[in-house]
Amino acid sequence: MPLVSVVIVVYNAAGTLSQAIESVTSQTYSNRELVIIDGKSNDGSLEVIQTHKKNIAYFISEKDNGVYDAMNKGIAAAKGEWIYFLGADDILHDKLVLQNVFSSAGISGADFLYGNTRLMVGNRIIGGSRTYRQLIDANISHQAIFYQRNIFSRIGNYDLRYRILADYDLNLRIFKDEQIRKKYLDINICLFNNKGGLSNTTIDLPFFSEKLACFIQEEKMPPNDPLLQQYNFFTGIGLLFGKKKLSGMSFCFRSFTSGRKKIFYILVFVKFALSFAGLGKKIKITG
Repeated sequence: MPLVSVVIVVYNAAGTLSQAIESVTSQTYSNRELVIIDGKSNDGSLEVIQTHKKNIAYFISEKDNGVYDAMNKGIAAAKGEWIYFLGADDILHDKLVLQNVFSSAGISGADFLYGNTRLMVGNRIIGGSRTYRQLIDANISHQAIFYQRNIFSRIGNYDLRYRILADYDLNLRIFKDEQIRKKYLDINICLFNNKGGLSNTTIDLPFFSEKLACFIQEEKMPPNDPLLQQYNFFTGIGLLFGKKKLSGMSFCFRSFTSGRKKIFYILVFVKFALSFAGLGKKIKITG
């Protein structure tokens, strides 16, 4: 019965926060604590938090340097042997989640536990066991993961250079380290709000460009390796938005001719082209 710290990072989420908190406080697993890190909300979130204060082990409200800075604060504040990050607009799948995870056979030897997420829109379940190479192709949502706290002292916290995908970077570092013991559990961990969000309108260019260079130069992966399709594509889009048209198109073309999502990325390219022309949803580039 290890202590499990559930960390909720909040910024202006008054409409969904109460449900997220209640999905934690209704858990049948009793050895848990709730940590809330607020980024100085001004929409009524603080009032919601106050109504649940008796169930909150730690709370702070102050300006931060983005969601991953707040998550790093949560790591520092958490007292649990295991740390879990729940989005302020997500909810734990059911009241037995923590009980089912921490009563599972064989988890005593694990440092990293992960399960499935169910999407709120479409009701689709995303999950399954991963290898490091499979992770290069597609990330695991942090809402499906329980991190033993010794992981952070071993490989570090979230890298704030990556504004949108620091969780992906962390997972890649974890899976690359063979000494960190990973275990997949076929359990639905959370209901994930996939209605929108920053990651749908912002490209984390430093993440994609730096990881692409790392995979090619350090791990000797071919530039047109199918697993690198998304890295080529988003690096190319970032360069195009930065007015480096020739190099940008070469990366995009490489993504169009490799990997299993050729048509998908061609359609996404059209979407971004419309945005660039001012005819679609505004796309932001970090870095």
